[in-house]
Amino acid sequence: MADNELDNDFLVTPEGRLYLHGFNEGFLLASVIPEARKALGNFKGDNPRLEGIRDGILEFEKEKIMEPLLSPDWLKRDQTRIEQRGREKDIGMDKE
Repeated sequence: MADNELDNDFLVTPEGRLYLHGFNEGFLLASVIPEARKALGNFKGDNPRLEGIRDGILEFEKEKIMEPLLSPDWLKRDQTRIEQRGREKDIGMDKE
């Protein structure tokens, strides 16, 4: 889509619904399979669903990069504490 903005009129068209479904699928796919962008880069075709999948993957990657920058400090502290607890548990498991 042009400038990453969707027109509401576009979303009610069959092509718009395909794009939106593809976008959601791409976003979910990227959250589960980090290499999704490389895998889908080889696909040829120019249809709304495939375009949506590509845009969804790119959006996930953008949000993943921006997340640490936009998170409030209190959330960062909690995340650090959770990660430290996880490492301590991993160390304890190695002893057994």
